[in-house]
Amino acid sequence: MPYTVRLLTRWQATDTGNQIEAALLHPRSGVAYSDVTRQLDSNIVPAPNALVAEVYPVDDSLLAALDADPNLIVLWSEPDVETPK
Repeated sequence: MPYTVRLLTRWQATDTGNQIEAALLHPRSGVAYSDVTRQLDSNIVPAPNALVAEVYPVDDSLLAALDADPNLIVLWSEPDVETPK
């Protein structure tokens, strides 16, 4: 069952701009990492370097990896429930 996860992570500067650290640490095909704060790169302050990211869809193995990673804080995870028709 897929999950939606919100976690606390950092920005990482790369050659292509700032990237969500969790996405760099745990890349998965078909998984989207998005900054729920929608900060512009120009507004990112160096300290504290923190943002809340939403990750979807997350399977059991990725959820376990995110939860075990000491660089991240999983704020919550919620199973996606299909809406009855």
